[in-house]
Amino acid sequence: MTTRPMVDEADGDTWDLRLRHGLRYGWVVVEVVGELDTTNAEMFWGFLADCLRTGATRMVVDLGNVDFVGRAGVYALVSTYQRLRRRGGELNVISDDANTLRRFHQAGLGTLITVLPSVPWPSDAPAGPPSP
Repeated sequence: MTTRPMVDEADGDTWDLRLRHGLRYGWVVVEVVGELDTTNAEMFWGFLADCLRTGATRMVVDLGNVDFVGRAGVYALVSTYQRLRRRGGELNVISDDANTLRRFHQAGLGTLITVLPSVPWPSDAPAGPPSP
């Protein structure tokens, strides 16, 4: 797991963004904990890019433990989606947070990126997450 504390120099607040990835049923699964905003979007995008360098074509980004997704976080996901599509791949996002879903809808991503409330990974699951 990669962890980097983020410090707001204006008021000294500290945020943590924790990122972890693994392979599950042929999908690269990226788990995100914290907030995705302008202070850490570069770190998030770099982490996703590292995952893509492995040759991944199918990725699930789990935002279930994300408190906030700003424009910069959405941009990183769109860039990842575009790179995966060029490879014939796909990107799924896990989130049931109303604010995150609204942000995705406002950005027009509902038709591009599949957003699911959760993905059950049973022991006998097929090679991909279930369809919405």
